[in-house]
Amino acid sequence: MNTQQLADTYQMAVPNLNSVSSIVLSIVGTLFTIFMVTKVVAAWARKDWGALVMEAAAGAVVAFFVFAPSTATAVLTSLGVGVFGS
Repeated sequence: MNTQQLADTYQMAVPNLNSVSSIVLSIVGTLFTIFMVTKVVAAWARKDWGALVMEAAAGAVVAFFVFAPSTATAVLTSLGVGVFGS
């Protein structure tokens, strides 16, 4: 019996990690949101308006990378090609 026959005969017990990665990304995204909201509220309470704006802007950029990684990669690729050429 060769390996092709074995592969056809037996099913491999390979786990499906797509659901695990989506759960991990969901948890990381939620923790990130809680962290950023806490920082923005703290800046608002201190009446530190510059920090508030910068925290919100940084949070928006990082949220873009966390919640839309494929789109963020495409945007960075197109920016890199535009700046440095192909």
